[in-house]
Amino acid sequence: MRIGVLESLEHLVCSGRLERAGVVLYFRERFNGKLKRTRSDLWDCLAGLAVELEAAELLPEIRRAYEDGLLSPEMNIEEIEECLREDKTSNERDQPGLIDDYFPLVNAHR
Repeated sequence: MRIGVLESLEHLVCSGRLERAGVVLYFRERFNGKLKRTRSDLWDCLAGLAVELEAAELLPEIRRAYEDGLLSPEMNIEEIEECLREDKTSNERDQPGLIDDYFPLVNAHR
């Protein structure tokens, strides 16, 4: 159920019905103590959706989650950093990538 909530928030931002800043703040709160700090798919979803929202400001939280072993080994921190690189062109951002590989259902409703 919680994964569905995160996916819904991301979808609402992408459809222009919710402000990105509010969702990024909500995600930051989850990274910083609102989620139990044990390995789960919820952590993978949170990191993946942060990438989908191009939330480079959450990279320190994503790195910490990765270093603490909260993310799946398939979540490659170098790939996440590359996805959040500030100088990406819009064409690069539109390419399938991390979120499509790990969470195909996120984009199924688009």
